[in-house]
Amino acid sequence: MNARARFPSPHQLHYGWWLMLASGLGIAVSSALLIWNFGLYIDPIEQQFHWTRAEVSFAITVAFIASGLSSPLVGRWTDRYGPRSVILVGAIVGLSAYGLLSITATLWQWYLFYALAGVSLAMTFVIPFQALASRWFSRRRGTALGILAVGISLGGIAGVPIFRILIAEFGWDVAFLISAAALGGALIPLALLVVRNDPAERGLRLDGAALDPGQAAAIEPQAGLTLRTAIRTPIFWTITLGVAAFFYASFGFVIHTIPLFESEGVSTAGASTILSIMAASGILSRVVFSWLVDRGFRYEYVGMLVAGGGAAAALVLLGDTGLVAIAVFILFWSINEGGPALLEPLAVVRTFGPAHFGTILGTVGFIRIGIMVSAPTVAGAIFDATGSYDLALILFIGIFALAVALFGLTLRLPRPREAPSR
Repeated sequence: MNARARFPSPHQLHYGWWLMLASGLGIAVSSALLIWNFGLYIDPIEQQFHWTRAEVSFAITVAFIASGLSSPLVGRWTDRYGPRSVILVGAIVGLSAYGLLSITATLWQWYLFYALAGVSLAMTFVIPFQALASRWFSRRRGTALGILAVGISLGGIAGVPIFRILIAEFGWDVAFLISAAALGGALIPLALLVVRNDPAERGLRLDGAALDPGQAAAIEPQAGLTLRTAIRTPIFWTITLGVAAFFYASFGFVIHTIPLFESEGVSTAGASTILSIMAASGILSRVVFSWLVDRGFRYEYVGMLVAGGGAAAALVLLGDTGLVAIAVFILFWSINEGGPALLEPLAVVRTFGPAHFGTILGTVGFIRIGIMVSAPTVAGAIFDATGSYDLALILFIGIFALAVALFGLTLRLPRPREAPSR
């Protein structure tokens, strides 16, 4: 086979891959604005309104509560009407939320507007885009999900340094206005011009095979368990609790990364750089894990590896925060960063099948978010009470260890008989 046959030109590339690349950029914008950038606002908001760190941090908890409550509905909407309309409406909701955050004047407004941003996150983050990956791909689903996962890293790499400068130069309120413009400007055209709910809308089959001449485009039926059946299996609960434990510790740590390093004497610019490097460090591990799962590597092993990497990273910082320790910390964190946007959808689609993917993923997300939302507030309260993040790090290490144990247990449980083997 010649090189031209093995490596198709951009014009020959399956539309699904262009869709995944564009979706990865959409996820990058969405994750940067609500997840990666939140820590940048903690100190400016504290200084302007004299709220405690726990009070400021509770906004992200409120956002994820709102996201979790709306996730089952978003999942059902995605299954019934397709991801395209979900992304479009979510972009409009998010644009409104960040515009309102720019005029925050009271604590209740801070919480209310972040709740609206949380609803937007449910509609413009993992559920619709990962549903697209499951609708468009089967044999290369791991790679497709890996592209989306890299988008999360790009959100931290680009978003944190840009918005650190914007907040320093123009203030947090202007930064929120720019966030509104960025979300609307990126996701509305994406939904209208790029996203197609199914391969049939482009005259294609799953994995990009063209329809036979004269064959009518139709959505191919996909196998899988219903939500009602899935939640009755023990493996549903070990997966859900394992994912929740992993995200609890990872989420709480990321939200407080900048203030944590600032509390150790690192400048805001230095702490922001560390956070961006943490985001970048996950690109390689996500690519590697995506490659492995397309070749049959079990998601349970992915879960154990990424949770173990997070525990090791937190343990390093518990002992030291010097340059050598930070380098070792980032090495371990790069393993942890392979999990978000890859672990949860893989577990759902491989265990329960793609037929009701959005509904089951939304339900897993609802439970997971209900558990993880307290992490930033708990970490902030620990700092307020002790003046240190040490106890928070110990808590996160224990939660990561729990996630490792739960994924180990999942390995031993039988798979539902009605679900496909992969």
